[in-house]
Amino acid sequence: MKTSSSVRLAAMATLCAHLIGTAHAESATYAGIMETYPVKRVMALGNGDSVVSGTADGVASIVATTGGMPMLLSVLCTGLGLIGDTDLEHLEFYCSFSADDANSFAVHGREDPSGATAQVIGGSGRWKDAAGSATFERVSLTDHSAQTNFTLDISSP
Repeated sequence: MKTSSSVRLAAMATLCAHLIGTAHAESATYAGIMETYPVKRVMALGNGDSVVSGTADGVASIVATTGGMPMLLSVLCTGLGLIGDTDLEHLEFYCSFSADDANSFAVHGREDPSGATAQVIGGSGRWKDAAGSATFERVSLTDHSAQTNFTLDISSP
């Protein structure tokens, strides 16, 4: 009897250690929307193009495509882009999405006339060492705000 209960106890300890080790593991697809408020500077170039640099902060709401409760995230972004004669030619950006001080992930992305995509470049807490990708579709843009829909595929070990 003693061996049987010891074996069961060891099996339970092994299972608990495995569950604790994978408690932060996540692989999910989210649909989201974000509202950001940019602060930008434009510098004219001698060839008629312009360079725009900027930062933006705001909020995002994401929900897993399989359902569940929406999650509210704070968003901070910075970027640098080239504007040609008539339109944006290229923009490179970094954004940090934070659920709280301990749980966040970051993306590095590019936008051009064909659209915007990003790669997840790590995170903290539930998204520690996260990887994945995102696509963005701007819904509205003014001098004072931008609203963007996005899809995020993210996984963390």
